Amino acid sequence: MLDYRYSKKKMMDEQCAELEKHETQGKMDRLYRNVPQLTNRQRNKLSLHVHDKEGNVLTDSGKVQDRWKEYSEDLLIKVTSHRRRINI
Repeated sequence: MLDYRYSKKKMMDEQCAELEKHETQGKMDRLYRNVPQLTNRQRNKLSLHVHDKEGNVLTDSGKVQDRWKEYSEDLLIKVTSHRRRINI
């Protein structure tokens, strides 16, 4: 058991030294990529669903594209109407 703890500590020390090296070299992308491995924290992947206006989940890719188009057009209408009110 003691050998396992020593090996784990040695591995952690090596990983920390590697992270410190990345930080001093300005390689932040590598630093941020390796920190979760060191802390054993796995991020949950978000499960994003596209809903229609009634709140139903859309699974058909064609319907999802149509919904995004509809959403974008609605958003554009809101932005342009808001700009018109400001300029008046």
